[in-house]
Order: sequence, then structure tokens, then C-alpha cells
Amino acid sequence: DPWWHLATGRWIFQHLAIPRVDPFSFTMLGKPWIDLAWLFQILEFGVYEIFGFYGLVALKVVIVLLAFYFLYRLLVFFTENLYLVFGVLLLTLSIAQARFMVRPHLLAFLWVVIFLYLFHLYFNEGRLWQVLLLTVVYVLWVNTHGSFVVAPFLVGAFLFGALLERWWWQVKEIASDLSVRRIGVVFLVVILASLCNPYGFKYVTFALFSHRGMGQEATRYIAEWHRMSFYRLFTFNPLTRIGQIALLFWVTFLLIVVNLFQKNLRAFTHIALFSLMLYLSLKHGRFAALAGFVLAPSIVCLYSQVADDLSLDFLRVLSLIVLIFPIIFLVFRLVPSRLDSPELGRAVSRNYPHGVVKFIREYDLRGNMFNKYGYGGFLIWNLYPKCRVFIDGRTPTVYPADFYWLYRMVYKDEKLFEDLVNEYDISMVIEKLDSSIAKYLAKDNRWRLVFFDEVTTLFLRADIADKKGISALKYYKPWMDIEKFIEKNKDKKEVLDETRKELERVLSVYSTNLKATTDLGILLSEGLKDYSNAIDVLKRAVKLDPRSPNAWYNLGLVYKKTKVESKAIECFQKAISINKDFDPALYQLGVLNCKAKKYKEAYSFLSRYVAIVGDRTPPDVYERLGLASFKLLHIKEAIRFFVKSLYLTHDTIKKAKIYVNLGNCYFAIGDWVSAEKNYLHAIKLDEKCKDAYYNLSKTYEKMGEKAKALKYFRMYESLEKG
Repeated sequence: DPWWHLATGRWIFQHLAIPRVDPFSFTMLGKPWIDLAWLFQILEFGVYEIFGFYGLVALKVVIVLLAFYFLYRLLVFFTENLYLVFGVLLLTLSIAQARFMVRPHLLAFLWVVIFLYLFHLYFNEGRLWQVLLLTVVYVLWVNTHGSFVVAPFLVGAFLFGALLERWWWQVKEIASDLSVRRIGVVFLVVILASLCNPYGFKYVTFALFSHRGMGQEATRYIAEWHRMSFYRLFTFNPLTRIGQIALLFWVTFLLIVVNLFQKNLRAFTHIALFSLMLYLSLKHGRFAALAGFVLAPSIVCLYSQVADDLSLDFLRVLSLIVLIFPIIFLVFRLVPSRLDSPELGRAVSRNYPHGVVKFIREYDLRGNMFNKYGYGGFLIWNLYPKCRVFIDGRTPTVYPADFYWLYRMVYKDEKLFEDLVNEYDISMVIEKLDSSIAKYLAKDNRWRLVFFDEVTTLFLRADIADKKGISALKYYKPWMDIEKFIEKNKDKKEVLDETRKELERVLSVYSTNLKATTDLGILLSEGLKDYSNAIDVLKRAVKLDPRSPNAWYNLGLVYKKTKVESKAIECFQKAISINKDFDPALYQLGVLNCKAKKYKEAYSFLSRYVAIVGDRTPPDVYERLGLASFKLLHIKEAIRFFVKSLYLTHDTIKKAKIYVNLGNCYFAIGDWVSAEKNYLHAIKLDEKCKDAYYNLSKTYEKMGEKAKALKYFRMYESLEKG
């Protein structure tokens, strides 16, 4: 969504007008569009134009800081207990932080807090400038985000509470009450000010009803509009966001109950606010963040109204709960995720078709694009007006529910896709690497796979590709397993060479393509045996993503093949330092340490490997664990591992070797009969197994059977001489 908001801001600057029809897609081109966030889009693009993407990051920080500053000012209206105030601030932060994106709802958080702050000022002081400033803030909110429709209900909740507080009064008395009249003034202001927008009354009705009926059917398939299960409110894990949301509602609910027991009639206002925000949060989980800002003042207000009547110990416990739980969440969840976040450029290339966009620009491709829903905004921002999208994130505000249904059906019906291509004259398809449509088009001679990046493929209609002189990727397919492809074509050097050229061609356009870089390195190493160039390429992969365990692992494999085992170990250790459960690297470290006779280290790595892969453990791992255990004098454990390896091994020569190792274990503990039995099994499977003959002779020597000992020793000598 941030991308099409930026694109709309740019469009407004270019045309000095607010869009009233859709200019960005070819499917809804010219159809009515009510843009609920046009004011935010102007602000967002203006900041971007001056300061770039880092300016948008700064804008987000400023908005969040202002929102929490005004929330603090609002909370200290009701209490001097700073522990409680900061606890509620942290609770709100822990709930809302997942929604801190450079999107219109971020500014809505600020507007709702300032709105409530000015409302309480006017309610208590009744000054004209306060209601005028409140009106200005609300008009800004109206033109920033569709959540402005919540404001009348918030004011209505205060009015409802005020009327219930005075339910026994005469009508004239209620009408003349100063508090009721002030709330009524604000309610009237909100209703009238909601019409201060470029689209008039239909703007308000659209904001109210666009996500109901058919619109609601569409939002069922959009993650941020999903419902929140009521039963999740019984989740009390402080390390999860849903646990923090549950804490918010339960603390508010319990304080309401305490206030009702104290016969505090002001609790009715907070019951209305609580019910409203609970309904919205359950209806669409995204509203839980807004609930944090709305209910924070309720918690503090309810607390302050009963503080004098409750025990000091109870108040301390409540304050500590509200303070400590969010701190635990923020420390264990929020901080590590921020420290591990990739830098902005890599984040874009990992989530959006950045390389495909670069390719389209380089070849000056134009026309209608069929695209994945989540990529629409990014494509609009980068390619409009030369290319128009099929769909983007403006559902259901631009794309009706039936069209969104049609889009989803494309992935289930290939013939439907062909019909849409013909109907809309689609010339390009931008899809996820492994999508069903991508695999379907790869088999269709009317389309050419011409490019891919880390997340998407680009298909061109064959006539356009031929006209532009763009070669197709004939052999390489981004969704294939490169190692299986190499194995299948290991005797076809010309195929492997052509595949290498295709990958190099992709990288010549988009050199930071991690997938292409990695697969090229594997192809050079496993397929073409060009280890020197493979190391250079895989070093580039590591540089592109130093936090990828796969990148380090693949580089380590090449070092292992070239016998530079010290560097191989460094690479594998780097892989498990990034992901301690990365089992391929644990396996290689176990193998290399076993080879280097570092049995303690080998045992540690291979034990961790077995704990992760479980029943998928191959027999050679059990064999190496047995050897490491034997060398570490854990004989019984070694026997257990060798027996497991024996059951899983079917090659007779390898089995013979395992029987020798088992015999050695029994020999070490003085069980000569079992040792004899295993050595004889080894000889039966492999008559040339020298170790079995030699060790069997030593076993008979221990058993006092000198003739047999001499017999098998001579057989051993015969094998030694060849």
C-alpha cells in the first residue's frame, strides 16, 4: 500500500487535482475512485520528494512521537501516578507498534489522540478556541484516513454515558446541563465537519459502508482485514501481541466492574467506549491498535476514580502488571526484530519485483501487466504511466468484490486466464517464482520467460519478445531445484553451459539477484567443476546477504570440495551462528570434525543434527556418531548408534565396515563372543575386509584359541600382501 499512496501523491502534484477516477489500472481505468487518503498522500510524496525514503522513516518517527506525546498529556489529566501512565503508554506501544507503517492509518493514530485531548479540554473548560481547533483536527482526520467515521461513535459514547448518568433527571434539566451541551456541540461539529472533503456526502457513506456487504466478502481474503477471534482474548502470553491486546481489554473490563461496584455512574461512558472498540477489534483485527489509543485514557480515568477506595497493595499490583507486561513484550519481541532488520534496499528486493522493474525499464517495455495482488502498488509507483496494472491494494475502494473474486479464480482456472489475456490485451505477466500461472506459462509457446528476480518472474508475449529481440530462458527455471537439474544433465555439458549463460545474462541486468547468484555458484561448482569461479560467485552471494545461512553453506561446500577445509569449517560455523538449527551445516561440521579426529566436536554437531531431523537421519550420521562415541569411550552409546546405522545401511561393503566397528565396541568391553560374532558377519559380507581378519585374530588370542588366532592373522597378512 505505501507504494500506490506515493504514486497517488505524485499524481496529485503533477495534475494539481484530487483523483476522482482510477488512472493506474487497465481493468478499472476511468472508473470512479473515492480516495480517502489524498491529504496523507500529498504529505507522504512531498516528504519523499525532498528527503527520499529516509525522510519517510523520519516522518513515521515524528508522527509516532507526537501521538505518544499527546497521549501522555491526555493521561496526566486523570492521574498523578506516573507508573500507571508510563505502563499504559508502553501497553499502547506494544499493541500499536505492528501498525507503525508509513500509511494513512499512522496519521490517524495522531489525529484520534489529539481529538480526544481537545475533547477533554473542551469538556472541562468549554473555551471556543478548543472546539475550533478540534474541528480543524477532525477535518484533517477526515481527509487523511477512513477511520474518521469512528469519531461520531466515540462522541456518541460520551453522550450515551452522560445521559445514563442523569437518567433520573427531567428532560429540561438534561438539555440545560453544561456537560451534555458541550458533548452535543462536539457531536454536531463532527457530523458537519465530516462533509468537509472533496467528494461530499458520498465520501462519508463510502467510508462507512465500503467494507460491508460485498466489500466485506472481499476483505475476508485480505490479511489486515481478518477478524480477531473472541477466544484469543483469553490468551495471556505477554510475549505475544495478542496477549497485550487481551491485557488491554481485560484491565479495562476489570476497572469498569470495580467502578460499577463503587456505584460510579461515569463507568457507563467507558462501557460504551469499551464495547465500541471491542466490537471493532473483533470485526477487523487492525482496529486493535486504534483501541489501544482510545482505551488508554479509559484505563487511567477508571483507575483514578476508584483509587481512593482501593487498597494500596491492589493499586501497586495493577500498576506493576500494566507496566511490566509491555516491557517484557518490547524487550523480547520488538527490540530483537529491529536489530535484525535488513537495510532498506535489501528489504525492497526481498519483497517486491525490484529486478523485474529494472528489466522492464531497460528494455522500455510498455503495455498491460497481469500481476500478483501484493505487487500492484510497487509496479504503479515504478512503471506508471508506461505500464498499467491488473490489480493492486485498493480493494474494495477501486476494485469491487466480484473483480477480486475473478482475480482469485485465475489461479484455479487456466482457461480463465487465457480469456482475460484476450479481453484486456495483456502483454506482460509478473508472478511469484513458483506460482501456478508461472509454471503454466512456461509450457505455453505463446509466452516467453525472459527474466526473474528474487521474488518474481517476468513473462512476455512471444510476439513482443521477438520484436524486442529478448531471448527466453530456455533451460533455467527459477522454481526448479538447481542440484536436481545438474544431476539430470550432468553428461550434457552444452546444456549446463547454456544455463550458465542464461544466469549470467540475468545478472548483467540485475547484479544483486541473490537467487541467480547462488544458483550460478552451485552450477559452476557441482555441474561445471569450475571451483575458482564458483568461489568468486558465492562470495558475491554472501556479500549480498551476509545473514543468509544458505549463502555461507554453499560457499563452505566449494571450499570443502577444494580441500580448503579450514575455510569450509568457518563458513559452516557462520551458517549456524545465523541459524543454530541449520541442519545441513551441522552435518558438514560433524563430518569435517570427525575426519579431523575432533570427536568431541563431531559428536556435538551430529547430535544436534539428529535432534533436528529426527527420523530423517541418514545411516552415515549414526555411523559417525558411533565412531565419535567409541573414541570418547562411550561404548554402550556407540553400540546403539552402530546398530541403528546397520539397520539403515543396505550396501554390503558398508555394512561389513559397521560390523567391524560393532566388533571393536564389544572387544573394548571384553565381550569376546559378541566381538567374534560381528567380525565373522563382516567377513561374510566382505571377504577382503582386512580389519575384520586382524581384529578377529586378536579376539581369538584373547579367548585363548591360538590356532584360530594364527589362522585369521595369516589371512590378514595375505590380504595385506595383495
